[in-house]
Amino acid sequence: MSKSPKAVSKPILILSTVSLTLVSLIAFGEALCRIFFPDNQLRYQSEPEALYMFEPKQKGIQILSNGSPSPLATINGLGLRGLEPREGERNILIVGDSFTFGAGVGDDETFVARLHAAFNGQISVINGGQPGYGLFQMEATLHRLGERLKPELVIVVIWQGDFLRRPPTQKERDAILRNQALSRILKKSVLFTHLYRMVEKAAILFGAEKIVVHVGDGGKAMISSDSYLRGLEQDRPILQRMNQLAKNYGKGLVIIFWPKEGFVSHLPDQEVGLVKQLTDKLEKVSMESDMPFLSVQSALQAVMSKERLSIPGDGHPTPIAHCLVAQAILGAIAPMGYVASESISCQTKT
Repeated sequence: MSKSPKAVSKPILILSTVSLTLVSLIAFGEALCRIFFPDNQLRYQSEPEALYMFEPKQKGIQILSNGSPSPLATINGLGLRGLEPREGERNILIVGDSFTFGAGVGDDETFVARLHAAFNGQISVINGGQPGYGLFQMEATLHRLGERLKPELVIVVIWQGDFLRRPPTQKERDAILRNQALSRILKKSVLFTHLYRMVEKAAILFGAEKIVVHVGDGGKAMISSDSYLRGLEQDRPILQRMNQLAKNYGKGLVIIFWPKEGFVSHLPDQEVGLVKQLTDKLEKVSMESDMPFLSVQSALQAVMSKERLSIPGDGHPTPIAHCLVAQAILGAIAPMGYVASESISCQTKT
């Protein structure tokens, strides 16, 4: 016995009504988000060698670890922080992680911006920092930008934690790229962007970090000193390759080391004395390959109150820390012929 047309059409009508209601709610939610809750966080895109980089030509904020928004950051057409580099200019390229990028401080407060201002147009200092980068990604940045910028000097700024950031296996790389593809699709919608970020936060809160693509500083806490030392040894050939590549354009590579000791208030017990071991090894690497080396530890020790050096609840450097590092770097490269036309003044009084 065949069903009546009414019996057949009723489920279809219900399904159509539910679908139309859902679509309407999504459209309403999208319009509401675009008007009242626009997405103003910095966006990333895939990069074949470095895995990710900032999406070019945008302005946006980051949400710091303490939950507060950072000042607006300007990203230029090369996916770097700052104004567009001018073709044919003498320039210095500084590569690094979020410390170099300047997470938590304004465009003109990063140590890169302070160095750029000190040269007063004679030399352009370019910020190649990207949050969460390890040495293998800094090398990738130099590969990506070297021919275009032809920097006469390349400076790599290494935060101590960078030695823990290892290149992914092929399986891990494939998973990251899949997650990035999903993220790109979802983030075409402001509504789904907010939902995606809520899922990320929930995953971290409930211990499911593996499903989240991390582009921050990563690393959860107490790591043995051997892990840092092994990481440095694994990064040694990367520094040597970067130096050779940088020499294709100019004077080569300068290594700047930013250790925890002298910057943070309290060191984990297992890291006491580690900075000397890391510094000694980096000095050896620099001498073997004729790369100038500087640790900014002594410069940061000019401020007795370490709370003034890092953003509370976040850990990234404050403007005063950036200023002191800019002074130190300027002093390190002056003997190489890079003498600034203006001095850098920092207020170090407590």
